Amino acid sequence: MPYPRALVHHCLFASEQEDEEEDTTISLTTMLAACASSVTPFYHPDSAGDKVFFDEEASRHAEILIKACGLDPRKATFADMEALNVRVECVPCSKRQRLGMGWRTALLHSLKKHYATDGGPITAHWSVVRDTDDLERIYTAEDHAHRYRWGVKILRCPVRGCKTQFVGNERESYGIDWHRAVAHKDLSCASNLSMVCGYPSAVRF
Repeated sequence: MPYPRALVHHCLFASEQEDEEEDTTISLTTMLAACASSVTPFYHPDSAGDKVFFDEEASRHAEILIKACGLDPRKATFADMEALNVRVECVPCSKRQRLGMGWRTALLHSLKKHYATDGGPITAHWSVVRDTDDLERIYTAEDHAHRYRWGVKILRCPVRGCKTQFVGNERESYGIDWHRAVAHKDLSCASNLSMVCGYPSAVRF
């Protein structure tokens, strides 16, 4: 999982309890993490143990995708990728059908469909969709994919000056929340949900 979901993942949290010495001291880290949600329990780093580790395989998939989008994987951040607002196409899968998707969906597609074991070669390769007609078909397909939901509308990032927007249900603003958490460093929007909740799925075009 990417940052900041790792900060609010349930494995890192436990109920706040007084110890045997009745020490009720709460660290700044605890307070900040607890502010992420009114129902979020307190943060306890010790409760993580060996449950959180660096995912080498996911990192390799991300590196391929980031390079395809024209950024340096050693420096690019989640916010940098968001700012690109690109749609990409999975080259190997395009032999069967053309699939267009945003970068978040692309990363999970790569891990699910092109997973490599034991450090083997990754078969996923990406092409940024630049043709205006192709992009129009992708945006139209994304729009149609959401229209079966009640209250579908354009969801725009409320941060002044930001032009990011998604098509979705106004009651399911997870896509915008993820964007605000990582692009604008608003951890109050961080949640233990997949980064593709409320985010456009892969579409045929």
